[in-house]
Amino acid sequence: MPKVDSLYQCKWWLRNMHISTIWASQFRSSPRLNLTRNRVELEDGDFIDLDEYRRGNNKVVLLLHGLEGNSNSKYMKNMASKFINNEWDAILMNHRSCSGEDNRLFSCYHSGKSDDLHQILNTINALYTYDSIVVIGFSLGGNVSLKYLGEDWIKPKNLKACVSISPPIDLEACGKALNSDENWIYAKTFLATMRKKLELKLQKFPSQDSGQLARVKNLHDFDNEYTGPAHNFGNAQGYYDTCSSKPFIKHITIPTLILVAKNDSFMRVSCYPYEIVEKLPNVYLETPEYGGHVGFIRKGKYYYQEERAYMFVQSIINGEDFK
Repeated sequence: MPKVDSLYQCKWWLRNMHISTIWASQFRSSPRLNLTRNRVELEDGDFIDLDEYRRGNNKVVLLLHGLEGNSNSKYMKNMASKFINNEWDAILMNHRSCSGEDNRLFSCYHSGKSDDLHQILNTINALYTYDSIVVIGFSLGGNVSLKYLGEDWIKPKNLKACVSISPPIDLEACGKALNSDENWIYAKTFLATMRKKLELKLQKFPSQDSGQLARVKNLHDFDNEYTGPAHNFGNAQGYYDTCSSKPFIKHITIPTLILVAKNDSFMRVSCYPYEIVEKLPNVYLETPEYGGHVGFIRKGKYYYQEERAYMFVQSIINGEDFK
């Protein structure tokens, strides 16, 4: 599909990328949802916690959060609210170690854990009966979603659409962006909680401790010392090469919207796959001028990302053109 013209209109004072990103993350309110926790036992002996809003609707949206987020993240709850208020069920997936309890294994979650998404989709269909499932991923969760769609998994027949918001499709480029001076506040925030989790892992698995915690000074170090080795990618570069979703996008056949702002400070030029999607009938790329990282702020109950995601999903479900 050719690039989709964006309808996002940004107030002048929100055009700064950092204001959009930080305001949406820190100062936005979120609805109170009556969610029920469901623990899913995974094939490798680990678990994933799902927080579910089920009211017997025949459609469900599955939401995947970003790096160090969880089901309580504002973007997760507001997106769930948008669909719930339009008679959808919602399932908010917590990646391994993100539900308030450490996972059981030394390994954890990462940007390429598409096997977890695959198991969760199969679990949903084993437990419940839905005519339509839609996946919406944010940032890291968006990369996981795109990678899954482009891989050769046998997808559920009722998986109708996907929306990927601010996905880091080139992990090496995004890693360099996050480690740059302009993004120091985000990198520092992420690294603080990630180091705490690694410290806990090393206490639980002392045989895995090679002194790597002392060597982790930035996010690249974390991937080089933990993410890469713990998940059999070898090092950071192996992780980035294997788990970036960009090479998989050309194989996507399920209708998918990628929404990423041109002024997203987490991105670099290689994160905007214009040439790839031009040749694809089912992948739509929308790149507003502004919005920062998952920060498409606008007046009203819902932000642009929620309105646009719902608009896209409804157009696909109803067999209508999306513009």
